[in-house]
Amino acid sequence: MIGIISIIINAAILSLIMFAVARHEADYYFPKVALISLGLGLCQFLLSLALGPGIITLVVILGLTVWSLHQFCYLRWSRAGIVTGIHIVLQIALLIVLKILAS
Repeated sequence: MIGIISIIINAAILSLIMFAVARHEADYYFPKVALISLGLGLCQFLLSLALGPGIITLVVILGLTVWSLHQFCYLRWSRAGIVTGIHIVLQIALLIVLKILAS
């Protein structure tokens, strides 16, 4: 259940970032972005199982995120990189906030 909520939150954040950064260029239709978030979440889970949480997993997920935004949301490579960077920073900030609230 928590995984589904996490995917929905990630998809909502990613859609909002694409709306703010590339409003006239991106296809930020929520169901499409939710499927992309689901695929990236599954890839991240499988890579974490295979390689452990580390820099290689992070780099692969960053690359897959940029590629999937370029391929499926019709962003240029530069905008896909900017959206991915902002998304990763917000994900890290959200994890820090949740960790602080949990303790």
